[in-house]
Amino acid sequence: MNNHRMTPEVAAQFGDGIQMVFSRWAALRMAIENGWGGRDSLQKLQQLGHNLLNFLTQSKDQVYIGDVEDILYEFMDSLNIEIQDGSPNSDDEEDSDEDDAIIENNSQQWKLMLHNTAPIGSQSD
Repeated sequence: MNNHRMTPEVAAQFGDGIQMVFSRWAALRMAIENGWGGRDSLQKLQQLGHNLLNFLTQSKDQVYIGDVEDILYEFMDSLNIEIQDGSPNSDDEEDSDEDDAIIENNSQQWKLMLHNTAPIGSQSD
């Protein structure tokens, strides 16, 4: 995936999708909400989202799922959290629906998923 082929609107939606996935990851959510990475845990998460978006959209080489998993595991390590449940590489039915909505560019389904997902650190937590 190269950024020059991605419109700004699609890049923004992709970034929103990354944040949506983060907000549904229970271990990550708990770490951020409890400040296990320090007072700037939320800012660290936002930076991770930005870095991950750039990595996925601007990489000159093919990106493999293992590369993304490594980034996620390193981030969790930086928060002093050891992931033992395999959650960075989980593949459940709900995530599959999200992937399908992105791939098919189903904007109605995508908007509904974004609307129904509270970001980490929001007042509804």
